Amino acid sequence: MMGKQNILMVWLISLLALSSPTSIAMEVTKFTSDEAAFVRLGQTRVQVMLFKVYDATLETDTGRYPGYNRLRLSLRYLRSISSESLVEATAKEWRRLGFPTTQVSLAWLQQLASIWPHVTAGDMIIAEHVKGEGIVFTDSQKVLGVIESEQFAQQFLAIWLSDKSRFRSNRNELLGLNERGRK
Repeated sequence: MMGKQNILMVWLISLLALSSPTSIAMEVTKFTSDEAAFVRLGQTRVQVMLFKVYDATLETDTGRYPGYNRLRLSLRYLRSISSESLVEATAKEWRRLGFPTTQVSLAWLQQLASIWPHVTAGDMIIAEHVKGEGIVFTDSQKVLGVIESEQFAQQFLAIWLSDKSRFRSNRNELLGLNERGRK
């Protein structure tokens, strides 16, 4: 008997198999944008205890947060991390932020597991959000995958940008704020 996760995985694989390359390319085109279209708000280095994990950079099309149409969060990893660990950390942060575990959020985690690679030092994962559309994930050279859900985008970006973010000082640095939370 197949478990719920196996059924969900078969469903997701079937959905991907039915998508034509043309429709996927068209969907990605509306997300990916010109490098010059972004203004850097801030950057930070995330460290857990003594371990440097990644450098993060936040950019928007308007130079503001909120008040943007397009946002790009770039994570350059400073150590090796498995795809499974990245997905588990995402789920853990969502729970910590108070997001409920639902069938929809479990499906998003399954999608992330199929999108995100195992990363090593120097690898980059970029999350580009188009308001109302969702997030496209790329590395420095190619599209990794797309999750077309504004709810997912808000929940995912909350890990770094919520005022309840675990790493408050990193959040403030990403947003270009000082220690008191002001520009």
